Amino acid sequence: GSVRLLGQDIRLDGKDLLFTARWQKEQDARLLVNLRLLDNSGQTWQEMETDLLNEVYFYPEHWQPQETPQVSYRLRLAPAMPPGNYTVALTLIDQASGGQLPVRRSAGETTAVVYEAGLIQLEQPVTIANLAEVRMVPLPDSRWPTTDLQLLGYVRPAPAALAGSDIQVGLVWQVDSDVDEGQLIGLQLGDHNPLLRALTGVEGQSWDEGWLVSQRYRLPVPPQMPAGDYPIYVVPVDASGDPILAARIPVGEVRIDTIDRLFALPEGIELPLDVRFETGIMLKGVSPADIAAAPGETVPLTLYWQTEGGTAEPVTAFLHLLDDHDEIVAQVDRWPGGLPSDIWSDGQVIVDAYELALPADLDPGSYRVAVGLYTASDGARLSAVDSAGRRLPGDRYLLPLAITVGQ
Repeated sequence: GSVRLLGQDIRLDGKDLLFTARWQKEQDARLLVNLRLLDNSGQTWQEMETDLLNEVYFYPEHWQPQETPQVSYRLRLAPAMPPGNYTVALTLIDQASGGQLPVRRSAGETTAVVYEAGLIQLEQPVTIANLAEVRMVPLPDSRWPTTDLQLLGYVRPAPAALAGSDIQVGLVWQVDSDVDEGQLIGLQLGDHNPLLRALTGVEGQSWDEGWLVSQRYRLPVPPQMPAGDYPIYVVPVDASGDPILAARIPVGEVRIDTIDRLFALPEGIELPLDVRFETGIMLKGVSPADIAAAPGETVPLTLYWQTEGGTAEPVTAFLHLLDDHDEIVAQVDRWPGGLPSDIWSDGQVIVDAYELALPADLDPGSYRVAVGLYTASDGARLSAVDSAGRRLPGDRYLLPLAITVGQ
Protein backbone atom coordinates (compact mmCIF):
# COMPACT_ATOMS: atom_id res chain seq x y z
CA GLY A 1 0.00 0.00 0.00
CA SER A 2 3.00 2.36 -0.13
CA VAL A 3 4.32 2.27 -3.68
CA ARG A 4 3.75 0.44 -6.95
CA LEU A 5 6.41 -0.94 -9.27
CA LEU A 6 4.93 -0.27 -12.72
CA GLY A 7 7.84 -1.47 -14.84
CA GLN A 8 11.45 -2.55 -14.76
CA ASP A 9 14.49 -3.19 -16.92
CA ILE A 10 17.57 -5.28 -16.03
CA ARG A 11 20.75 -5.26 -18.07
CA LEU A 12 24.51 -5.52 -17.79
CA ASP A 13 26.49 -2.38 -18.47
CA GLY A 14 30.18 -3.21 -18.47
CA LYS A 15 31.12 -4.11 -14.92
CA ASP A 16 27.76 -2.92 -13.55
CA LEU A 17 24.27 -4.28 -13.20
CA LEU A 18 21.80 -1.58 -14.24
CA PHE A 19 18.31 -1.94 -12.73
CA THR A 20 15.74 0.61 -13.87
CA ALA A 21 12.38 0.90 -12.11
CA ARG A 22 9.26 2.95 -12.79
CA TRP A 23 7.48 3.84 -9.55
CA GLN A 24 4.15 5.30 -8.52
CA LYS A 25 3.36 6.19 -4.92
CA GLU A 26 0.16 5.11 -3.20
CA GLN A 27 0.77 6.94 0.06
CA ASP A 28 3.44 9.15 1.59
CA ALA A 29 6.25 7.06 3.07
CA ARG A 30 10.01 7.26 3.30
CA LEU A 31 11.41 4.01 2.02
CA LEU A 32 14.78 2.42 1.33
CA VAL A 33 15.42 0.47 -1.87
CA ASN A 34 17.58 -2.62 -1.25
CA LEU A 35 19.03 -4.47 -4.26
CA ARG A 36 20.96 -7.72 -3.94
CA LEU A 37 22.63 -10.05 -6.42
CA LEU A 38 22.26 -13.68 -5.29
CA ASP A 39 23.79 -16.90 -6.62
CA ASN A 40 21.92 -20.20 -6.82
CA SER A 41 22.78 -21.07 -3.21
CA GLY A 42 21.27 -17.80 -1.99
CA GLN A 43 24.56 -16.15 -1.10
CA THR A 44 24.78 -12.40 -1.64
CA TRP A 45 27.56 -11.29 -3.98
CA GLN A 46 26.77 -7.59 -4.11
CA GLU A 47 24.27 -5.32 -2.35
CA MET A 48 23.24 -1.68 -2.37
CA GLU A 49 20.75 0.34 -0.35
CA THR A 50 19.50 3.83 -1.12
CA ASP A 51 16.56 6.13 -0.45
CA LEU A 52 13.52 5.85 -2.71
CA LEU A 53 13.61 9.18 -4.58
CA ASN A 54 12.46 10.42 -7.97
CA GLU A 55 14.76 11.68 -10.73
CA VAL A 56 15.24 15.05 -9.01
CA TYR A 57 15.84 13.49 -5.57
CA PHE A 58 12.45 14.22 -3.99
CA TYR A 59 10.91 11.86 -1.45
CA PRO A 60 7.48 10.37 -2.31
CA GLU A 61 5.60 12.91 -0.18
CA HIS A 62 6.73 15.56 -2.69
CA TRP A 63 5.78 13.59 -5.83
CA GLN A 64 2.80 14.70 -7.88
CA PRO A 65 -0.31 12.46 -7.61
CA GLN A 66 0.06 10.89 -11.07
CA GLU A 67 3.85 11.08 -11.25
CA THR A 68 5.61 7.88 -12.36
CA PRO A 69 9.35 8.53 -11.97
CA GLN A 70 11.82 6.27 -13.72
CA VAL A 71 14.94 5.68 -11.63
CA SER A 72 18.07 3.67 -12.45
CA TYR A 73 20.17 1.90 -9.83
CA ARG A 74 23.74 0.84 -10.59
CA LEU A 75 25.21 -2.15 -8.76
CA ARG A 76 28.91 -2.87 -9.37
CA LEU A 77 29.60 -6.54 -10.04
CA ALA A 78 32.12 -8.19 -7.74
CA PRO A 79 35.47 -8.74 -9.46
CA ALA A 80 36.08 -12.29 -10.73
CA MET A 81 32.48 -13.45 -10.23
CA PRO A 82 32.13 -16.99 -11.60
CA PRO A 83 29.88 -17.69 -14.60
CA GLY A 84 26.27 -18.65 -14.02
CA ASN A 85 22.82 -17.26 -13.32
CA TYR A 86 22.28 -14.67 -10.61
CA THR A 87 18.98 -13.44 -9.16
CA VAL A 88 18.26 -9.72 -8.81
CA ALA A 89 16.33 -9.37 -5.53
CA LEU A 90 14.49 -6.17 -4.59
CA THR A 91 13.28 -5.25 -1.10
CA LEU A 92 11.63 -2.06 0.15
CA ILE A 93 12.20 -1.06 3.78
CA ASP A 94 10.15 1.38 5.84
CA GLN A 95 12.62 3.89 7.26
CA ALA A 96 10.45 4.63 10.30
CA SER A 97 10.04 1.04 11.52
CA GLY A 98 12.89 -0.76 9.76
CA GLY A 99 10.39 -3.39 8.56
CA GLN A 100 10.45 -4.90 5.09
CA LEU A 101 7.31 -4.20 3.08
CA PRO A 102 5.31 -7.23 1.90
CA VAL A 103 4.97 -7.68 -1.86
CA ARG A 104 1.38 -7.62 -3.07
CA ARG A 105 0.77 -8.92 -6.59
CA SER A 106 -1.85 -7.49 -8.94
CA ALA A 107 -4.32 -10.20 -7.89
CA GLY A 108 -4.14 -8.90 -4.34
CA GLU A 109 -2.32 -11.74 -2.59
CA THR A 110 0.70 -10.97 -0.44
CA THR A 111 3.52 -13.38 -1.28
CA ALA A 112 6.77 -12.33 0.38
CA VAL A 113 8.93 -9.37 1.36
CA VAL A 114 11.48 -10.02 -1.38
CA TYR A 115 10.60 -9.42 -5.04
CA GLU A 116 12.73 -11.52 -7.40
CA ALA A 117 13.00 -9.06 -10.26
CA GLY A 118 14.74 -11.41 -12.68
CA LEU A 119 17.92 -13.23 -13.65
CA ILE A 120 21.15 -12.16 -15.23
CA GLN A 121 23.61 -14.58 -16.76
CA LEU A 122 27.37 -14.14 -16.61
CA GLU A 123 29.00 -16.08 -19.40
CA GLN A 124 32.53 -15.67 -18.08
CA PRO A 125 34.28 -13.96 -15.20
CA VAL A 126 34.35 -10.21 -15.29
CA THR A 127 37.57 -9.00 -16.93
CA ILE A 128 40.12 -7.90 -14.36
CA ALA A 129 42.34 -5.04 -15.48
CA ASN A 130 44.36 -5.21 -12.29
CA LEU A 131 44.61 -8.01 -9.74
CA ALA A 132 44.52 -5.34 -7.05
CA GLU A 133 40.80 -4.91 -7.80
CA VAL A 134 40.15 -8.24 -6.09
CA ARG A 135 39.96 -7.75 -2.35
CA MET A 136 41.80 -10.74 -0.91
CA VAL A 137 44.62 -11.86 1.32
CA PRO A 138 47.28 -13.13 -1.11
CA LEU A 139 48.63 -16.68 -0.82
CA PRO A 140 51.98 -16.90 -2.64
CA ASP A 141 53.04 -20.25 -4.11
CA SER A 142 49.74 -22.03 -3.42
CA ARG A 143 49.53 -24.27 -6.48
CA TRP A 144 46.82 -26.89 -6.16
CA PRO A 145 48.35 -30.39 -6.18
CA THR A 146 45.39 -32.20 -7.80
CA THR A 147 44.72 -30.00 -10.85
CA ASP A 148 45.92 -26.99 -12.81
CA LEU A 149 44.69 -24.41 -10.35
CA GLN A 150 46.47 -21.84 -8.30
CA LEU A 151 44.92 -20.52 -5.10
CA LEU A 152 45.81 -16.84 -5.31
CA GLY A 153 44.20 -15.75 -2.06
CA TYR A 154 41.18 -15.72 0.21
CA VAL A 155 38.58 -13.23 1.36
CA ARG A 156 39.08 -12.52 5.03
CA PRO A 157 36.19 -14.20 6.91
CA ALA A 158 34.02 -12.50 9.49
CA PRO A 159 35.94 -12.33 12.78
CA ALA A 160 33.33 -14.26 14.78
CA ALA A 161 30.50 -16.74 14.30
CA LEU A 162 28.01 -18.48 16.56
CA ALA A 163 28.15 -22.22 17.10
CA GLY A 164 25.52 -23.73 14.80
CA SER A 165 25.79 -21.01 12.15
CA ASP A 166 27.68 -20.87 8.83
CA ILE A 167 30.95 -19.19 7.90
CA GLN A 168 31.33 -17.79 4.40
CA VAL A 169 34.69 -18.76 2.93
CA GLY A 170 35.80 -16.86 -0.18
CA LEU A 171 38.63 -18.17 -2.36
CA VAL A 172 40.22 -16.64 -5.48
CA TRP A 173 41.57 -19.06 -8.10
CA GLN A 174 43.78 -18.69 -11.17
CA VAL A 175 43.09 -21.28 -13.89
CA ASP A 176 46.21 -22.48 -15.72
CA SER A 177 44.33 -24.89 -18.01
CA ASP A 178 40.74 -26.00 -18.53
CA VAL A 179 39.22 -27.40 -15.31
CA ASP A 180 36.20 -29.71 -15.27
CA GLU A 181 33.27 -29.06 -12.98
CA GLY A 182 33.99 -32.04 -10.74
CA GLN A 183 37.10 -30.80 -8.96
CA LEU A 184 36.73 -31.34 -5.22
CA ILE A 185 38.17 -29.32 -2.38
CA GLY A 186 37.80 -29.73 1.35
CA LEU A 187 37.08 -27.08 3.96
CA GLN A 188 37.98 -27.68 7.58
CA LEU A 189 37.33 -25.69 10.74
CA GLY A 190 39.95 -26.35 13.37
CA ASP A 191 42.42 -29.21 13.38
CA HIS A 192 40.18 -32.18 14.15
CA ASN A 193 36.73 -31.53 12.69
CA PRO A 194 35.32 -33.31 9.60
CA LEU A 195 35.83 -31.85 6.16
CA LEU A 196 33.11 -30.21 4.11
CA ARG A 197 33.45 -31.31 0.46
CA ALA A 198 32.73 -28.69 -2.20
CA LEU A 199 33.00 -28.50 -6.00
CA THR A 200 35.10 -25.87 -7.71
CA GLY A 201 32.83 -25.98 -10.78
CA VAL A 202 29.94 -23.53 -10.96
CA GLU A 203 26.42 -24.48 -12.12
CA GLY A 204 27.64 -27.40 -14.18
CA GLN A 205 30.22 -25.35 -16.09
CA SER A 206 33.93 -25.86 -16.41
CA TRP A 207 36.55 -23.16 -16.08
CA ASP A 208 38.60 -22.08 -19.08
CA GLU A 209 42.32 -21.47 -19.15
CA GLY A 210 43.36 -18.02 -18.01
CA TRP A 211 40.26 -17.28 -15.91
CA LEU A 212 40.51 -15.54 -12.60
CA VAL A 213 37.55 -16.81 -10.54
CA SER A 214 36.28 -15.90 -7.09
CA GLN A 215 34.33 -18.65 -5.34
CA ARG A 216 32.28 -18.65 -2.14
CA TYR A 217 31.46 -21.57 0.11
CA ARG A 218 29.45 -22.07 3.29
CA LEU A 219 31.29 -23.81 6.11
CA PRO A 220 28.83 -25.01 8.81
CA VAL A 221 29.86 -24.68 12.47
CA PRO A 222 28.68 -27.62 14.62
CA PRO A 223 26.16 -26.44 17.27
CA GLN A 224 28.11 -28.25 20.01
CA MET A 225 31.47 -26.68 19.08
CA PRO A 226 33.20 -25.18 22.13
CA ALA A 227 33.96 -21.48 22.18
CA GLY A 228 37.43 -20.47 21.04
CA ASP A 229 39.60 -19.35 18.15
CA TYR A 230 39.85 -21.75 15.21
CA PRO A 231 41.85 -21.73 11.97
CA ILE A 232 40.05 -22.34 8.67
CA TYR A 233 41.77 -24.65 6.19
CA VAL A 234 41.21 -25.42 2.54
CA VAL A 235 42.31 -28.99 1.82
CA PRO A 236 43.13 -30.64 -1.52
CA VAL A 237 41.18 -33.84 -2.28
CA ASP A 238 42.71 -36.49 -4.55
CA ALA A 239 41.00 -38.42 -7.33
CA SER A 240 39.77 -41.10 -4.91
CA GLY A 241 38.16 -38.50 -2.64
CA ASP A 242 40.74 -38.69 0.13
CA PRO A 243 41.98 -35.42 1.68
CA ILE A 244 45.64 -34.51 1.37
CA LEU A 245 45.99 -33.11 4.88
CA ALA A 246 49.70 -32.49 4.50
CA ALA A 247 48.93 -29.93 1.77
CA ARG A 248 46.15 -28.05 3.55
CA ILE A 249 46.34 -24.24 3.45
CA PRO A 250 45.15 -21.89 6.23
CA VAL A 251 42.71 -19.26 4.94
CA GLY A 252 41.98 -17.19 8.02
CA GLU A 253 40.81 -17.61 11.58
CA VAL A 254 37.44 -17.19 13.27
CA ARG A 255 36.30 -16.89 16.88
CA ILE A 256 33.43 -19.24 17.71
CA ASP A 257 31.02 -17.94 20.33
CA THR A 258 28.41 -19.97 22.15
CA ILE A 259 25.08 -18.95 23.69
CA ASP A 260 23.12 -19.98 26.78
CA ARG A 261 20.15 -22.13 25.75
CA LEU A 262 16.78 -22.53 27.50
CA PHE A 263 14.86 -25.81 27.14
CA ALA A 264 11.86 -25.35 29.48
CA LEU A 265 9.04 -22.85 29.06
CA PRO A 266 9.09 -20.25 31.82
CA GLU A 267 6.24 -20.10 34.32
CA GLY A 268 3.67 -17.33 34.25
CA ILE A 269 2.95 -17.13 30.51
CA GLU A 270 -0.32 -15.18 30.48
CA LEU A 271 -1.76 -16.60 27.23
CA PRO A 272 -0.57 -20.17 26.49
CA LEU A 273 -0.82 -21.04 22.78
CA ASP A 274 -0.35 -24.05 20.51
CA VAL A 275 0.40 -22.81 17.00
CA ARG A 276 2.75 -24.75 14.75
CA PHE A 277 4.73 -23.28 11.86
CA GLU A 278 6.40 -25.45 9.25
CA THR A 279 9.93 -26.71 9.99
CA GLY A 280 8.80 -27.48 13.54
CA ILE A 281 8.65 -24.02 15.13
CA MET A 282 5.86 -23.70 17.71
CA LEU A 283 4.39 -20.55 19.19
CA LYS A 284 3.70 -21.56 22.79
CA GLY A 285 2.46 -18.35 24.36
CA VAL A 286 2.34 -14.57 24.62
CA SER A 287 2.43 -12.02 27.45
CA PRO A 288 0.75 -9.77 28.53
CA ALA A 289 -2.91 -10.63 27.94
CA ASP A 290 -4.32 -7.08 28.00
CA ILE A 291 -2.62 -3.98 26.65
CA ALA A 292 -3.69 -0.35 26.82
CA ALA A 293 -1.59 2.46 25.40
CA ALA A 294 -1.68 5.94 23.93
CA PRO A 295 -0.54 7.06 20.44
CA GLY A 296 3.23 7.43 20.26
CA GLU A 297 3.88 5.03 23.13
CA THR A 298 5.88 1.82 22.95
CA VAL A 299 4.04 -1.43 23.71
CA PRO A 300 5.97 -4.36 25.27
CA LEU A 301 5.01 -7.82 23.99
CA THR A 302 6.77 -11.14 24.55
CA LEU A 303 6.34 -14.27 22.43
CA TYR A 304 7.47 -17.73 23.52
CA TRP A 305 8.68 -20.10 20.81
CA GLN A 306 9.84 -23.70 21.04
CA THR A 307 11.60 -25.48 18.21
CA GLU A 308 12.30 -29.03 17.11
CA GLY A 309 15.70 -27.97 15.81
CA GLY A 310 17.50 -25.49 13.62
CA THR A 311 16.22 -24.45 10.21
CA ALA A 312 18.10 -24.76 6.93
CA GLU A 313 18.31 -20.97 6.75
CA PRO A 314 17.40 -18.20 9.18
CA VAL A 315 13.76 -17.22 9.53
CA THR A 316 12.43 -13.80 10.50
CA ALA A 317 9.42 -13.14 12.72
CA PHE A 318 6.99 -10.32 12.02
CA LEU A 319 4.53 -8.51 14.26
CA HIS A 320 1.84 -6.54 12.42
CA LEU A 321 -0.47 -4.16 14.22
CA LEU A 322 -3.75 -4.21 12.25
CA ASP A 323 -6.65 -1.79 12.15
CA ASP A 324 -10.31 -2.59 11.46
CA HIS A 325 -9.57 -2.76 7.69
CA ASP A 326 -6.76 -5.29 8.18
CA GLU A 327 -4.21 -2.64 7.19
CA ILE A 328 -0.78 -2.63 8.85
CA VAL A 329 -0.32 0.50 10.97
CA ALA A 330 2.89 -0.59 12.75
CA GLN A 331 5.24 -3.53 12.47
CA VAL A 332 8.44 -5.13 13.69
CA ASP A 333 10.56 -7.66 11.74
CA ARG A 334 13.53 -9.47 13.26
CA TRP A 335 15.03 -12.82 14.17
CA PRO A 336 13.04 -14.45 17.01
CA GLY A 337 14.87 -13.64 20.20
CA GLY A 338 17.55 -11.92 18.13
CA LEU A 339 19.06 -15.31 17.21
CA PRO A 340 19.39 -16.86 13.74
CA SER A 341 17.15 -19.92 13.67
CA ASP A 342 19.72 -22.10 11.91
CA ILE A 343 21.66 -22.35 15.19
CA TRP A 344 18.69 -23.42 17.36
CA SER A 345 18.86 -26.79 19.12
CA ASP A 346 16.19 -29.47 19.40
CA GLY A 347 13.65 -28.43 22.06
CA GLN A 348 15.13 -24.97 22.59
CA VAL A 349 12.84 -22.25 23.97
CA ILE A 350 13.18 -18.75 22.51
CA VAL A 351 11.96 -15.86 24.68
CA ASP A 352 11.19 -13.17 22.13
CA ALA A 353 10.61 -9.73 23.71
CA TYR A 354 9.41 -6.87 21.47
CA GLU A 355 8.93 -3.14 21.79
CA LEU A 356 6.20 -2.18 19.31
CA ALA A 357 6.23 1.58 18.63
CA LEU A 358 2.78 3.04 18.02
CA PRO A 359 2.53 5.90 15.50
CA ALA A 360 2.01 9.31 17.10
CA ASP A 361 -1.05 9.95 14.89
CA LEU A 362 -2.71 6.57 15.54
CA ASP A 363 -6.49 6.85 15.90
CA PRO A 364 -8.05 5.67 19.16
CA GLY A 365 -9.59 2.22 19.02
CA SER A 366 -8.92 -1.50 19.31
CA TYR A 367 -6.14 -3.07 17.26
CA ARG A 368 -5.19 -6.69 16.59
CA VAL A 369 -1.69 -8.20 16.33
CA ALA A 370 -0.72 -10.74 13.65
CA VAL A 371 2.37 -12.94 14.03
CA GLY A 372 4.17 -14.96 11.39
CA LEU A 373 7.51 -16.24 10.15
CA TYR A 374 9.26 -15.96 6.79
CA THR A 375 12.55 -17.12 5.34
CA ALA A 376 15.18 -14.42 5.32
CA SER A 377 16.48 -15.13 1.82
CA ASP A 378 13.26 -14.86 -0.21
CA GLY A 379 10.64 -13.57 2.22
CA ALA A 380 8.31 -16.56 1.69
CA ARG A 381 6.06 -17.09 4.70
CA LEU A 382 6.12 -20.37 6.61
CA SER A 383 2.78 -22.13 6.67
CA ALA A 384 1.05 -22.31 10.05
CA VAL A 385 -1.66 -24.47 11.63
CA ASP A 386 -3.62 -24.02 14.84
CA SER A 387 -4.07 -26.55 17.66
CA ALA A 388 -6.83 -28.31 15.64
CA GLY A 389 -4.56 -28.75 12.63
CA ARG A 390 -6.32 -26.12 10.50
CA ARG A 391 -4.07 -24.09 8.23
CA LEU A 392 -4.16 -20.41 9.13
CA PRO A 393 -5.17 -17.99 6.33
CA GLY A 394 -2.33 -15.79 5.17
CA ASP A 395 0.13 -18.02 7.06
CA ARG A 396 -0.15 -15.74 10.06
CA TYR A 397 -1.70 -16.04 13.51
CA LEU A 398 -3.92 -13.39 15.08
CA LEU A 399 -3.01 -13.24 18.75
CA PRO A 400 -6.00 -13.64 21.11
CA LEU A 401 -5.55 -10.16 22.54
CA ALA A 402 -6.26 -6.57 21.58
CA ILE A 403 -4.26 -3.40 21.99
CA THR A 404 -6.59 -0.64 23.11
CA VAL A 405 -5.39 2.79 22.08
CA GLY A 406 -6.84 5.77 23.95
CA GLN A 407 -6.73 9.50 23.31
